[in-house]
Amino acid sequence: EWKRVRAEEDARIKRVDQGLITGSDRDAAAIEASERNLAHLPGSVRVDLIARPFQSIEAFEGVIVTNPPYGVRIGRRDEAAKLLKEFGDTLKQKCRGSEAYIYVGDKELVKSIGLKTSWKKPLRNGALDGRLMKLELY
Repeated sequence: EWKRVRAEEDARIKRVDQGLITGSDRDAAAIEASERNLAHLPGSVRVDLIARPFQSIEAFEGVIVTNPPYGVRIGRRDEAAKLLKEFGDTLKQKCRGSEAYIYVGDKELVKSIGLKTSWKKPLRNGALDGRLMKLELY
């Protein structure tokens, strides 16, 4: 029974066009981990991943979903705040016309991005009392 149900549901999976979904991280090891995880999903070969810092993105218009480092990986809140400010500046300069959904694991860092949010939602990630925010970039 399970095999039949799974086969039916797998048949409903829609094909993703090449380049529709892209991902990046400055850490090549993070890209490799993402590639290993994607290998378990149908259509994963159509997801483009590249190791590069966010500052190097070219002009982009679309939907951005990210969880930038927010202190836990970096180790210091002030460094995370500085990085989020720089990320906000990059979005403002290079991503006009886009929507961004950004998760920060420390609710105190929300204002660091320096952009007006359309909404903010509390979102726990394990022990982290984080926030998911939406930004409309004009």
